[in-house]
Amino acid sequence: MSIFGADKEQDQRLDAIEEHLRTLTDDLARARLGIAGNRAVVLGLQATIEEKLQADDFDPAIMEFSEQLGKARVVFGQVEAATNEQWVAMQGQLSESLDAAEAFLEEAAEKLNSDN
Repeated sequence: MSIFGADKEQDQRLDAIEEHLRTLTDDLARARLGIAGNRAVVLGLQATIEEKLQADDFDPAIMEFSEQLGKARVVFGQVEAATNEQWVAMQGQLSESLDAAEAFLEEAAEKLNSDN
């Protein structure tokens, strides 16, 4: 039973949200697998490089790139933290909205029962 008597539209919206969430979850899983594979390759390369080269042997451009990548990781961590905060806030708002809708339905049901 829908809140406003629009079962079909509500079901379509819920289905769209569920499909979107599934797609995001699949994309996230694929990305995490890719990252794990890349980490393994990087670790292997790092071990090989450490055996053959000293830090002074690296091209300065590679060293600069590594430094910039480190800075990007810091910013990514900040973005991730902000995203998590926003998700928690959104979940709280959703919970409040659903609680209000449930309270409305309970009041309506009590009113219907008292009228009968």
